[in-house]
Amino acid sequence: MGDFTPMECVEKINEICLTSNSLSIFELGNKLLTLDCVRMHGPEHHYLISAAVITVYCNGTKKEALKQKMLDKALHRANLIQPGSCGYFGVCGASMAVGSAISLIENVTPYKKKELMALGKITLRSQSKIANYMGPRCCKRATYVALEDTHNWLEEQFQLAGNRINNYGSKFVCGFSNSNDTCLKGACKYYNL
Repeated sequence: MGDFTPMECVEKINEICLTSNSLSIFELGNKLLTLDCVRMHGPEHHYLISAAVITVYCNGTKKEALKQKMLDKALHRANLIQPGSCGYFGVCGASMAVGSAISLIENVTPYKKKELMALGKITLRSQSKIANYMGPRCCKRATYVALEDTHNWLEEQFQLAGNRINNYGSKFVCGFSNSNDTCLKGACKYYNL
């Protein structure tokens, strides 16, 4: 197993998530993405996604006491996701991070029946939406897609509507386009003109 998530980033993500009471995956996601340790592209996005999902879930279901333990498990799993898995294995680490977080929330194991099938479908749904974009890869875009899709799942499963309105408007709007030499610009729904 590699430690793909820089420890500085883990500490900053944990500090925010452990003290957050946010019910908005959009608000929390944007806050985490703007941390100075989060590069334009990198495996830290895998942990960031899982951490955001787990934090909003724990906050919304009054299970804050489980947050640290779940974040520790999510970090372990995130460090199993190979950097560049989108291009080398055909599965984006963002969708695997969604699967990891939901697996922890639902306590899914390889031996579960319906739960395993449901987890596969949720992860597939996220991957399918990420795969609707041409390359080159964009970790910010994949993170937006994954968090947006997981917001919908949290609404469906736990009635955690959160708050779609944040400082960026009613959806994610990318603030990183100028830092990305391979930005798809207008071909990306998150592009900020």
